[in-house]
Amino acid sequence: MKDEDDRKFFDVARCLNVKLVTRNEKDYPVHELITDIEELY
Repeated sequence: MKDEDDRKFFDVARCLNVKLVTRNEKDYPVHELITDIEELY
């Protein structure tokens, strides 16, 4: 994790198996649950 403060959000998304929508995709590891907010539009 580039930003350890974001780990809690990633861990919750993984535990619940839900997408994590973010503007800072680069702060998270490459993972199928990480979605950039721009992909929603």
